[in-house]
Amino acid sequence: MKGCGFGSPAVLNKNILSYGISIYMHLKQCNTSLCNTNMDLKNYQLAPADNETRVPNDDQCYSCIGKPKTECSPSNAPVMQCFNTYSHCFDGNVTVSIDNDTIVIPVKSCSMRYRCSVHSLIYGSVSTEIRGACCSEGICNSDLSDKTHLADQPFLVVLNDQNEEQAHTAPPPQWITA
Repeated sequence: MKGCGFGSPAVLNKNILSYGISIYMHLKQCNTSLCNTNMDLKNYQLAPADNETRVPNDDQCYSCIGKPKTECSPSNAPVMQCFNTYSHCFDGNVTVSIDNDTIVIPVKSCSMRYRCSVHSLIYGSVSTEIRGACCSEGICNSDLSDKTHLADQPFLVVLNDQNEEQAHTAPPPQWITA
């Protein structure tokens, strides 16, 4: 994606990890008119931050990245073997914006989380948002578009004003899912 932004000339290579989904970002910023004309967007290959060993587990999910919804239907989308702690499935979109230019990339993949919330990040003039839903059954991410997208829930703090007892903190209950 090419566009106009703000800031000084710079190069940024960034691996953004969210719910086990990696987004590799290469940002090259220049400061003269049409200076991005000769930037080749097809030949940037960014390696993952960690060269980790992938040990397959018993879980599988539909896998589809950047293809139209018709090509990501259960009859067309390939099934991938999940690995390591990726034992849940994700279905959603990654939205990348540079100033007023926006691209939406559909994503189906394995995930590390059973509950996925909206995750937004900003790097200079580039913003990214991962919005989707997760599920825990095998090959369950055919279409999660009707699922609720929740923000991460803060811990509950119970205060007792009448007695000067200490406050109690409790994590959100396990039944809260997206």
